[in-house]
Amino acid sequence: MTASVSGLPTGLKFDAKTLRITGAPTKSGVFWGQIKAKNASGYQWAENVKVTVSGNGKEAKEPKLTRTAYYPLTVICATEGGTVSGTGVYAEGKKVTIKATAAKGHVFAGWYETAAAANGGGCGATALLSLAASLNVVVPEMRYVFAKFVTVDEDRDSIELAVDGEKMRLAGAGSPHRTNIWAGVYVEWPVAASALSEIKVKVAGLPAGLKFTDKPVTSRIGSGKTAVVVTNVLANTNSGAPTAASKAGKAGPPAPSEVKITVSTAGKSSQTYQIDAVVDALPAWAQGTFAGGGGTGGSPVQGGDGGHAGRVPPGQVSLTVSAAGKVSGKALGDGLTYTLAAPYYTGFEVIDGQSNFIADVTASWSYKEGTKAVKTNDVVQLVARDNGIGGCASVEDWFESYTVNWKVEPWKTIGKAFDKKALAYAILADGSFSEDEGALASALAADVKGRVTLKFAASGAVTVSGEFVTGYDEKKAKYTTVKATGSATLVPVDDEHAAVFIYLTPKGLPPHVRCLEVPWPQ
Repeated sequence: MTASVSGLPTGLKFDAKTLRITGAPTKSGVFWGQIKAKNASGYQWAENVKVTVSGNGKEAKEPKLTRTAYYPLTVICATEGGTVSGTGVYAEGKKVTIKATAAKGHVFAGWYETAAAANGGGCGATALLSLAASLNVVVPEMRYVFAKFVTVDEDRDSIELAVDGEKMRLAGAGSPHRTNIWAGVYVEWPVAASALSEIKVKVAGLPAGLKFTDKPVTSRIGSGKTAVVVTNVLANTNSGAPTAASKAGKAGPPAPSEVKITVSTAGKSSQTYQIDAVVDALPAWAQGTFAGGGGTGGSPVQGGDGGHAGRVPPGQVSLTVSAAGKVSGKALGDGLTYTLAAPYYTGFEVIDGQSNFIADVTASWSYKEGTKAVKTNDVVQLVARDNGIGGCASVEDWFESYTVNWKVEPWKTIGKAFDKKALAYAILADGSFSEDEGALASALAADVKGRVTLKFAASGAVTVSGEFVTGYDEKKAKYTTVKATGSATLVPVDDEHAAVFIYLTPKGLPPHVRCLEVPWPQ
């Protein structure tokens, strides 16, 4: 133990060797001495001592007493195979960095908490603190740590890899793991690699559209103190949507992408694993052009998905899905134009034996609040299904509704089955009206020349022009109309029916939606 004394009266002195105070004071008064002591373990003690020398002297001011605790930072039970620097005795609250250095033929395998106690109690590694060679600690929050070292062979043999929860085989050790994924559909392959020492992961040979990230991908929502950081993709994950299907190999079947994942350790050991990834093309029914409309609760077309006939659709929808799953299109409704977009399908599911591709579609639109233009957006879910007649798609929660969109066939194919003039009169006949005001407001009439004009594009889109019934003139005994123009889409529903989705903009009136079912020509 070492000790020191300060503040003694003149004539007195402290002997650090004998730990005694000797001498004769030369001045009377009341004095304050301060004794400090520290033991071999680094613990420090301090105390103020009042010394009175008889006489008429004045009392001295008591010094400020500061007691600082010192603690040893010790690596307990460090195994053979390396050395540790940075241990010692430190003041309470001191931030200290300790470092482990492996000996030749060995690898540092982590800092661990230990059950060791200052009184020589039990020793055993408990929780892993870090695999990094340097460790920052605060004394005395952490006073005892365990440094683990292993041999290079032990380190190499400890390497393991699992992708998306499935353990992988080493490249060259039997047939590589094989997986099939869809072009245009987003996937995530979390890579879980482990070893006794610190590791790094590298990935090569991923199909186009996929990438590997060794750090988490985050985004910030909001601003200021209320902002929230959201993790979109975890660290060590392969993610993305393949942009193209695998090409056919020499023997005929698609040639897989040879994805190689290499895990390297701090001991410079490494193991490589292989996955053969085959990218399947999107089915024909899940890509191409879709169009139509829908109403609250189900399809407005009898025989459509949901089976709810007679519902008034909220608008007309048209969209295109590319072979890479990219969605683009628009919707007309409530006098607004909505732009639809998604970079890819977000998933694939089989529900009740039916295949479904799903996409999160951003719908963007602008409207006016007074004279100010306001831009906004929402996310709706697109579900493409195999309906057995070329495919269909639905947009969930659109206008708080369920909107069905049928796969569009080009007019050059479907149009041959229809007589344009007969189809025009079929639409006109379906728009029959009475003196009931509600019926009048939904009627599509012939124009003043007695006709409804339909113009057909090769894509299957239809341009509509005619007259829109607005009321009935009792004096003149005839219906009043305004000119109306708009667009429509003719799509097959089943083997017996087709549907015409019409979006009209009558002059001076709000937009009007019609959904008509037309018998398939026999």
